[in-house]
Amino acid sequence: MHTSRLIPYHLAFTLLVFSGVACSSDRYVGSLGKSGMYANRGYGVVIQLNDRDLLSRWEYIDPHKIDIYKESVRPSLTQETIDLNGDGTLHHDEVVVQWKPNFRLVHKDVATSRIDLGVDILGGRNKAADFGAYVRATVKNEFGVETSKGDWKALRLGPDFRAYSTRLKEDGLLLAAIDQGNFSAEEGAVRRQIVWARLKSLELTEQEEKDFGSFLRSLLLNSKAGRQTTWEKY
Repeated sequence: MHTSRLIPYHLAFTLLVFSGVACSSDRYVGSLGKSGMYANRGYGVVIQLNDRDLLSRWEYIDPHKIDIYKESVRPSLTQETIDLNGDGTLHHDEVVVQWKPNFRLVHKDVATSRIDLGVDILGGRNKAADFGAYVRATVKNEFGVETSKGDWKALRLGPDFRAYSTRLKEDGLLLAAIDQGNFSAEEGAVRRQIVWARLKSLELTEQEEKDFGSFLRSLLLNSKAGRQTTWEKY
């Protein structure tokens, strides 16, 4: 569990520039490049949106242009203390600014259909939690949906990462969870993080299911975070 508070949108990037806290930078905000490649350096996540034709049907919610979107589709900007080094303790220098969810696509024709991506850090005793049990407990806590082992199937998204996915059609949910057990973070720390991908729709369509599969295949998950800039180190 971590502490957080919401930040008004018009103050978001003022805080990113002027905050004196070491880790309060855009490192965990993420951005989409001109080539259609999304990157979040803090979590080591890259998404190749340019390869899968997703942007013809889905719109990327750009944090740097957040005011142009309806409030109903905007992620929430938070300043949080999170367990960056995975030791199970929150420290004063582990403050980050990030969006919740970290990444969002909204369907161009049906705004209630969304693809979200977020990351959980498992520190301390939770670092050794059983992956399957953790995934099922999280889905129950967050969505109120009870799932069994048989509801989840194994995914292969990288040579070193375990991954599961499930299709909960009655709840309008497609979910995938990827376990990164030895992620190299800031200052050489090694932590465990779970990357979540979710498609939520009022009525799942065949094309949405295909698009979610394409989205998962577009993920490039690194085993280490992006290099820290001089500003981020001090």
